[in-house]
Amino acid sequence: MSDQGNATNDDLITDEEAVEILEVEPGRVAVMINEGLLTPVGDGDRRLRRSEVEAQRLAGA
Repeated sequence: MSDQGNATNDDLITDEEAVEILEVEPGRVAVMINEGLLTPVGDGDRRLRRSEVEAQRLAGA
């Protein structure tokens, strides 16, 4: 059974997608990671949890 049809809010997204969701300058995402507001996941290319990014947007980050 495949999970491809079960997209969730915990999908992993790129920094660029996070910039679009948060409506911030690209450097702000790196600052938010350094401040512990966003937690990157995975090895290699950095990814962020969509749900975490959206929660920060709702919080007014």
